[in-house]
Amino acid sequence: MRALGATFPPDSLPYITLTSVLSQLGVEPTFMVLPLCPSCLEVFPGTTSSTSRCSRCDTPLFYSRRRLDRRTSGPETRRPAVQFPMKSIESQLRDILEVPGMEDELELWRQKPRTPGKLTDNFDGEVCKTLPAPDGSRFFENPPRHQELRIGLTLGADWFSYLRSHISPSHSSGPISFNVINFKEHLRFITISY
Repeated sequence: MRALGATFPPDSLPYITLTSVLSQLGVEPTFMVLPLCPSCLEVFPGTTSSTSRCSRCDTPLFYSRRRLDRRTSGPETRRPAVQFPMKSIESQLRDILEVPGMEDELELWRQKPRTPGKLTDNFDGEVCKTLPAPDGSRFFENPPRHQELRIGLTLGADWFSYLRSHISPSHSSGPISFNVINFKEHLRFITISY
C-alpha cells in the first residue's frame, strides 16, 4: 500500500479488511459485494435480503454487527457472513474504454507486421484468423470492413486442490483471469474472479 502512495502512522496496526484499506486510500469501490454462504460457499445476488438463509444448506447468510460509525443512526447493521467482491467483465471493459486513447491502443495490433508461419501473438493463430463475426466476416479482419471496435479476451484458470491447501482444507479454489489480447503485452489488463 505504501508503494501506491498511502501513508500510515509508524505505530499503527496494519489494515486487515478491504473496507479499511479503501477508506485509508480514499478510493470509492466500483464493484459489487455479493453474499456467500459460509458453509457451502454458494454465491447469492447482491439484492438478497439480509434475513435470508442459504437455499442449499439453510445457513444464515448475514450476521448482525454493532454499528461503529457515530454519523449514522441505528445500533446494528446486517452484513454478509462472507463477502464476495465482484466486478463484471462488461463494467471493467467500460472502465478501460473511458480512458482517453484506449480505443487507439486496442487497434494497434492491426499495424504490427505479420510473417506467415511465424507466431508472435494471438492474432497470428488460427483462432483469430478464422473466428466468424455475426455478419459472416472474420471477427478480427484486417483491414476491417466495419466501423466497430472488436476486442478479444482470453481465459486462464489455475486451480488449487483442497488436498494441498492450508488456506481452504475442505474446498478447492483458484483464480480465473481474462486478458485483453488487443493490447501490447506490457499493457494487457487482467480481470480476476475466484
